Amino acid sequence: MSEPFWVEVLDRHQAVVSRQRAHNGSMTVGRAYDNDLIVDDPFVAPLHLKIGYDESGTLWMEDLAAHAGNAGTDEIVTRMRVDTEAAIRIGHTSLRVRTRTFAVPPALVLADQRRAGTRFALKGLSVGAAFIALSLLSTWLTQTSEFKLANYLSVAVIFPLVMIGWAGAWALVTRIMTSQAQFSRHVFIVFAILVAFFLIDLATDVLAYSLVWTAPQRWLPVVAWSVLGALVFAHLAVITPRHLRLAGGIVAIVTVVAIGVHISLRLESERTQPQRITAQLMPTYLLLKNPVAPDAFFKEVDSLRPKLEEASKKEPAAGGVPFDDYD
Repeated sequence: MSEPFWVEVLDRHQAVVSRQRAHNGSMTVGRAYDNDLIVDDPFVAPLHLKIGYDESGTLWMEDLAAHAGNAGTDEIVTRMRVDTEAAIRIGHTSLRVRTRTFAVPPALVLADQRRAGTRFALKGLSVGAAFIALSLLSTWLTQTSEFKLANYLSVAVIFPLVMIGWAGAWALVTRIMTSQAQFSRHVFIVFAILVAFFLIDLATDVLAYSLVWTAPQRWLPVVAWSVLGALVFAHLAVITPRHLRLAGGIVAIVTVVAIGVHISLRLESERTQPQRITAQLMPTYLLLKNPVAPDAFFKEVDSLRPKLEEASKKEPAAGGVPFDDYD
């Protein structure tokens, strides 16, 4: 007697939707109601597949529809040996064949899942606390006016709540797509990546003030777009771990386009507007570069006077910004 086997109908995430057992060693698959497995797919033939054992006990699949691409290939295949590891695609439906000799993995331990969730929750709390501490530090370093509690509340309470809402939205999508929310994992992802970006942002501010090195600040928006892309990719990796290459490619393309648009807009702004120099004030003990002596400063100003007088006699370049007496 032939060994029994099972044909499983899979969803787009390769999860089992239904499972049908073949009792007599063969099974037919199609849309017609006289099949052993009825598939509700308009791209599947009324009698599409026959799966069963041959005389030697080998499990085969026969394509009864006999048209190109109906079994997930680009060539016409009318008969092929069944691989119990791979999925079979007919129309828009994915099938998988299993025999009773197929080794299933051991059962997951519920306590392990709970411990994993607890670990991510603790990690999320840790990086969230680190983010709030860095935000408060940055606010304190750049405070040049009187103390205002609202400035500290916005970075310590409001912004973290917004980020938790962001993580909750991704958790909702994960719950819809995979039946598990993974909220603590998404919270950890948000605050871990934000802490990394905040450290970069704080370092560029300190370098700009301490060493008058503004090049890192100039490229900080590019880093910000890259961090945003990494954040979205990390969330997608939780939702679709089977399609990381596709998700990474899409995120990379969108990130590169956003960076290109930002750079082009910045270059256009610098071409049509006068250059503006901004400074982030910080405590004086962070100032590492010695200020220019007054005599050297005024000497440099005097050396620029002939160049300014010569430039004032020339017509402004096309596309330049006109100046008036108030400038």
